[in-house]
Amino acid sequence: MNDQTPPTDSVPPHQRRPPLPLPRANASALIYNGSGAYLLHLRDDIPGIWEPGSWSLLGGGREPGDRSLEETIRRELREEAGLDIPDLAPFTVEQARSSDGTTVPIQIFAGQWSGDPADLELTEGIMLHWFRPEVLPRLRMAPSTRDLLRRHAELLNTGHYAPAPSTTPPTAPPPTRGDTTMHSDTWDTVARLARRFNAHDDERGLDAAQQWTLQVLKIAEETGEASQAVIGVRGTNPRKGDSHTWQDVHAEVADVIITGLVALARMRPDDAAPYLRRQLTAKAAKFLPPPSPVQVSPLA
Repeated sequence: MNDQTPPTDSVPPHQRRPPLPLPRANASALIYNGSGAYLLHLRDDIPGIWEPGSWSLLGGGREPGDRSLEETIRRELREEAGLDIPDLAPFTVEQARSSDGTTVPIQIFAGQWSGDPADLELTEGIMLHWFRPEVLPRLRMAPSTRDLLRRHAELLNTGHYAPAPSTTPPTAPPPTRGDTTMHSDTWDTVARLARRFNAHDDERGLDAAQQWTLQVLKIAEETGEASQAVIGVRGTNPRKGDSHTWQDVHAEVADVIITGLVALARMRPDDAAPYLRRQLTAKAAKFLPPPSPVQVSPLA
């Protein structure tokens, strides 16, 4: 504001100008899971809508109440699928031609989610489904969308993808539904670590068996460090004395677990999480008593 511009409150209501409309813009969500698959939305096959009957990204246009395009995409995800992705962040901007021939910029946000699309309450379109990148050429979708997913997959596979920070303060993730053996965010992070180490070893020319062998040996190394920490707690090494604390042991044990999870994800990239659940269930059956039968009162 300068000296020549009166404050809004001093301008008579009949002389006030209406606020300028927001520029036309859309926002879409590129959602991927820990296995590198993409969540796609099958649109209604209705004449007159954008890309009828095609697979596309979830998203929509900015509304007057949206303070940013990030608010736009988060609102659209909630409204269309009841979906909330805490780590959603800007990825790129695409240009799309609308039905009236004008060009509309689309802000693409990317984020990880590893849930079951069948659990979502879809309010628009036909269905949601996970697709691996190699399946995309067989799907009916806009070439620009297919190219966008291909570019993201290449960055992801080479370990070069680093999402930009979100402009919205982080919120607590919603509670998981169904099986809570391990939070999906944990497996997302494990899968990213596995891809990073795979890319590193690929550059060194190591085949899969060599990579798995070295990763399993890494578990042994971390186990040795946990053992060393216990010796330090107990002070059994006369030369070093009481060199560690139980907190050190806790941290080393966590390293063993993380290294083991990464090893499993590298060896079984498509089903590490369900495989671990099955193994845990089998182990629990050996050591835990079966649940007590539920007592049902007879009907009167």
